[in-house]
Amino acid sequence: MTDYSKSMKFSLITPDEHFIETKITQLKIPAHDGLLGIWPGHSSLLCQLNPGLLYYQDALLDEYLFFVDNGFAHVCDDEIMILTRMVMTSEDILISEAEEMLLEAQILPMNTAGLVESRTTAIHRARELIKLAKMRPKQ
Repeated sequence: MTDYSKSMKFSLITPDEHFIETKITQLKIPAHDGLLGIWPGHSSLLCQLNPGLLYYQDALLDEYLFFVDNGFAHVCDDEIMILTRMVMTSEDILISEAEEMLLEAQILPMNTAGLVESRTTAIHRARELIKLAKMRPKQ
């Protein structure tokens, strides 16, 4: 169970901006080998991120969800830094746009191992964006 009296410093950074800097109580990141949960007192780590959904809960217990497009996570002494080339919120994408990305990814060529990997990554990215788009508040 999460100890809500403890928090971690969280920074989400893109090449263009310091997107977020806040105190959080828990974080889930799309690590290269699967979803990784981080709570106060977590051991130090450095890991590669895959495209996927990043979730955190702030010190007020509000929950947030973002899409990150590759990058790295650094955790040390209850400080977390996420470096990624792009961050998207549910307001940044429509379901129809994400579904179009999926259709485009599904018809990518698969002639070589590299092309298969690129296609697989594109399909995964599109599916994660569809999940994010479905979280968009109803207008």
